[in-house]
Amino acid sequence: MGCRNNDSEKIENRLKDVSYKVHNLLCETEILKDSITIKWNTFNTLLEANVPPEMPEREKRNLLQLSNAPLIRIFKWYNRLDENIKKELRKVEIQDSLTVVTILKISGQLKELEDEKIQLLMKLEKTDKARLDSINQELFTIIEKPCS
Repeated sequence: MGCRNNDSEKIENRLKDVSYKVHNLLCETEILKDSITIKWNTFNTLLEANVPPEMPEREKRNLLQLSNAPLIRIFKWYNRLDENIKKELRKVEIQDSLTVVTILKISGQLKELEDEKIQLLMKLEKTDKARLDSINQELFTIIEKPCS
């Protein structure tokens, strides 16, 4: 029985470690999303100050709601924008692409950790089924803790 408790303890510790890693990756994703949203908002503020004055209000409103460089370039008014605005658009587009790549990598890491968590929970069920509900609640609390 002592061996089982030791195995259960090792599994629980690894589950907690996995859950902290999941939490940290989820927080990192949240930070990345917030950061790129701020960059798009900053760009759209710059764009708003520099759209041609004769641009129809509805078209201007539609343009300023976008966070997608290729769609912004489709607007007929794009060619009339200052070159500095176009450069800023390219910068935010590159940052957006890099953010997407990073988030995709994190998603892959989260999938691997989730797979590991499932395997560990299956092992724990065999060694200490009575602890399963309790440890699941602990893991949930770790993962759902607010990011700081």
